[in-house]
Amino acid sequence: MSLFKGTDPSAPVKTVHSQAETNSAAKDGQEKGRHMQGSAISADTGSKDQQGQQTAQWPTTSQQTMFVGIPQESYELSVSHISVVVYENVSEVVDKVITNGHWVTYLETHDPKDTILIDMNVGADLSTGVLMIQHDPYKSGDKIPIAHCRTFDSGRVPCTFGMVLQLLKMPDSCNDGLRLERYKFTAEGTGCAWWICHFITKLEGQQYLAEGSASIMNNDLHWIWSHGQRISCRRDEDIPRGKFY
Repeated sequence: MSLFKGTDPSAPVKTVHSQAETNSAAKDGQEKGRHMQGSAISADTGSKDQQGQQTAQWPTTSQQTMFVGIPQESYELSVSHISVVVYENVSEVVDKVITNGHWVTYLETHDPKDTILIDMNVGADLSTGVLMIQHDPYKSGDKIPIAHCRTFDSGRVPCTFGMVLQLLKMPDSCNDGLRLERYKFTAEGTGCAWWICHFITKLEGQQYLAEGSASIMNNDLHWIWSHGQRISCRRDEDIPRGKFY
């Protein structure tokens, strides 16, 4: 269920043939990357207590993944809803044509204070994706207006944050064994929405989301959003597509 009402799908719209996600997202990712370098998680095997016993292992990820403010106990949090948020593009308007801003995903729990942000953002090289996983009370600190929010219905299989995290690093048999956590943006530093489309598809495949969620996400991907409204449609070939590696 969307948190915002869209316009009438039958209403006439203007087709956009220009860029979608803008380089503002790339610049934002570059700044975030510099700020969070100390939070990168290496392929650790866990730590030992004073008696030398192995303690619980925090799930290993690639160097392209950063955890920010995530306590280990969050691994067991039950995910009640998953939402995709599109931010307004406040930094660049070309020829008065509105383009989408950055797309992110929120894992919502029963306690809003425990909401976790999943953000595939462009790294300092403006190409390599950096998957930022951050404890972030749902939209509490947002300074950029939200253009659109889509909240997906839960599937038949209950999931925890830990289960979603494992899914991010699981080789995908339908995608040449590649993992979601390893992603390259386009040459223009765009492609965050395309990554989320794959993420939602994989979540539905595990039945963590209701049947039809991927189709809804794919439909949202083909629109330019602003202030909760569908502004214009965009052709399939105009959607920026990064590559998994």
